[in-house]
Amino acid sequence: MTSSILVVEDEAIVARVIEKKLMGAGYSVPAVVQSGEDAISVAAATRPDLVLMDIRLQGVMDGIEAAQQIRDQHDIPVVYLTAFADEATFDRAKRTGPFGYLIKPFGERDLLLTIELALYRHRLENAVSESREWYSTTLRSIGDGVIATDRDGIVKFMNPAAEMLTGWQQDEVRGKHLREIFRISADEAGERQFDLFSLVMQNHGSAMFPGRTVLLPREGTKRDVAVNGAPIRNRWGTVQGAVFVFQDITERRRIERELDEYRNGLEEVVRERTAELLAANRRLQCEISDRKKAEADLFAEKDFLNVVLRSITDGIIVIDPSGRIVLMNPGAEILTGCRQYQALGRLVEDVLAVTGAHGSMNLADYLDRADRETADEELVLVAREGARRTIALTVSTICKGDDVPLGILLILQDVTERRRHEEELLKSQKLESIGTLAGGIAHEFNNVLTSVMGNITVAGMDIPPGTAADRLNEAEKDLFRAQRLTQRLLTFSQGGMPVKEVLPLADIIRNAAESTLRESYIHGSYQIPEGLWDVEIDEGQISQALANILINAREAMPGGGTVTIRAGNRIVEDGDLPSVKPGRYVCTTIEDQGAGIPAEQVSKIFDPFFTTKEQGTGLGLTSARSIIRKHNGHIEIESKAGCGTTVSFYLPASVKETEGTGCTDEALQSGSGRVLLMDDEEALLDVTALMLGRLGYKAVPTKSGTEAIEQYRKAMQEGCPFDAVILDLTIPGGLGGKETLVNLKSLDTGVRAIVSSGYSHDPVMSEYHSYGFRGVLPKPYTMTMLQRVLQQVVGKG
Repeated sequence: MTSSILVVEDEAIVARVIEKKLMGAGYSVPAVVQSGEDAISVAAATRPDLVLMDIRLQGVMDGIEAAQQIRDQHDIPVVYLTAFADEATFDRAKRTGPFGYLIKPFGERDLLLTIELALYRHRLENAVSESREWYSTTLRSIGDGVIATDRDGIVKFMNPAAEMLTGWQQDEVRGKHLREIFRISADEAGERQFDLFSLVMQNHGSAMFPGRTVLLPREGTKRDVAVNGAPIRNRWGTVQGAVFVFQDITERRRIERELDEYRNGLEEVVRERTAELLAANRRLQCEISDRKKAEADLFAEKDFLNVVLRSITDGIIVIDPSGRIVLMNPGAEILTGCRQYQALGRLVEDVLAVTGAHGSMNLADYLDRADRETADEELVLVAREGARRTIALTVSTICKGDDVPLGILLILQDVTERRRHEEELLKSQKLESIGTLAGGIAHEFNNVLTSVMGNITVAGMDIPPGTAADRLNEAEKDLFRAQRLTQRLLTFSQGGMPVKEVLPLADIIRNAAESTLRESYIHGSYQIPEGLWDVEIDEGQISQALANILINAREAMPGGGTVTIRAGNRIVEDGDLPSVKPGRYVCTTIEDQGAGIPAEQVSKIFDPFFTTKEQGTGLGLTSARSIIRKHNGHIEIESKAGCGTTVSFYLPASVKETEGTGCTDEALQSGSGRVLLMDDEEALLDVTALMLGRLGYKAVPTKSGTEAIEQYRKAMQEGCPFDAVILDLTIPGGLGGKETLVNLKSLDTGVRAIVSSGYSHDPVMSEYHSYGFRGVLPKPYTMTMLQRVLQQVVGKG
């Protein structure tokens, strides 16, 4: 910590030079004053660590008088500055106990060295004073007597306990030898006195004096004492004196004498009674031998039963005929939240809170269920801390012989997890069925959308600009919104492997937010800067993840509010995010003003089927996390009850150029060549062939894989091979695109094939290169998308 120094100097230039040197050396200067009176008041206010005091000052008070008051009142060290070193001034200054002198003029090195020595000396004196006070207080406070002497045996110190025991006071013993005030004898008469000091000095070490030691005080009663003595040595081992510690043990010696007398009397009584006990003992030996065998057998059986009971995970409770608990195993303690020692002797309904279809169960209900088959009734056990468990209950009667009932055995089996798994399995099966249906509907709907979108596009090309053309453009945009709905169905059905393209994220975020928050009381606040990096994503899946998060935010604020949506570029270093590689990412944050999530539930928020809503499925955030992870991203949540919720997700930035959404037909470029088209939907074949024709290609439509293979073989034989092949991935009852391509490659290893499907979850759509395809065309598609993929594939040669 920086030391502070008060400068007292009446020459302003000299004072400023000193202040500058001190601050340059790292000290702080709370003030620079010119008079002794100011020095005293500033020192009281600022309490500096040291004062540099000029001896001759302005005013009636010189530096020596000011230094004396500062030392007396505040114990602050002073270093004198002076140009006058006469003997009289030096003598006056010396009486104030300064910590150093600096004779003007002086150098910076002398100044700093003198200050450091003064500060060190002051800290050392404080430490010594504090240590001395600690030792003095300790010695005065202990209950044992302590006397210290010099090397000649002259007493230098006595604590209050020593004064009380010897009858001498500290101020009376100065100059007296130890043997005069601390007289010790081996007997009470005082005839065998000995010199403790000489014994310690001759022993050259610590000495304890055995046997009886009697203190002969100055006046009053003699006392038995226990005495220890030891020489006092300095750091070099030279003896400087001796210390003696003694304790009054008079009362202890009296008790020991009484105990000895009592012990002697008891010995005679014991001898008499021992003879009687020996005779009785011989009679008991025979009985004990028989009983030991019976007890050993009983204990072995009991230990065996205890081990069995403690090993059973089910709860076991035994009650007597009156309904009071006589036994509980650890399994029952865990289920009920009540320890066996707390439950013993209590009525079963006071410990076991079980509720059935007809309300809380009591002893009569348990007796009614004993030893008979009962319906598989849903029973709920409520533990002491409020936890609820679903249990299966078995009740049996314990009898002695055949007819005498001894009690009732209750076996409690915790089936909570089993029931939960059964319910989750049922949910999963239902969701799987719904998902399969949703996937099928979405696939068929995508085929219809492709046909409708193609017809609208071609129709728009055939009419002049105007109201009709504008209406067709609006219809095409609506179809793209329908496409996003079908993409959500596909994502719901199987999760779906993403079919990625390089896109700007800002518009996707805004579209998802506006669509989700429409017709609600929620306002969206956007903080999305320019220059946001592009990402390589499946637009439909990311839109679905955004929608799931925003739906949770909307439902968290039923009374309305603001959802703040931020996006920004982030550089992720190694170890910043779990399971994420370092690199460039785009981070999107969605923050609501809802009630928040309790701390104990935050860790479960992404678990399947976990929900805090009565009608929720618990799949929204689970689906969002699955989508983000399939894009090699990361999602996390921060929430606190009463403070809202913030969901953040990271998507890797793309190194490719933006491909665009393909939702316009601007800047269409004509191509040329022959294209083989395979799809089982006749309407889709017709419109795709029409679009290909408008793009400059000659289309040959086929409705099955077998027909496509035959057309391809025929074209090769006639010397006019196809420049590209567009294959639908799924053909009901026939060869799909993947199987058809295998056959085409056997005819032509260089076949340029494009896979097309309304299903995005099939791995062929996301990893089409691995299956031999040159391009991918997800349904529904526009003429621009068709033209772009053909240019990419045909241009690869």
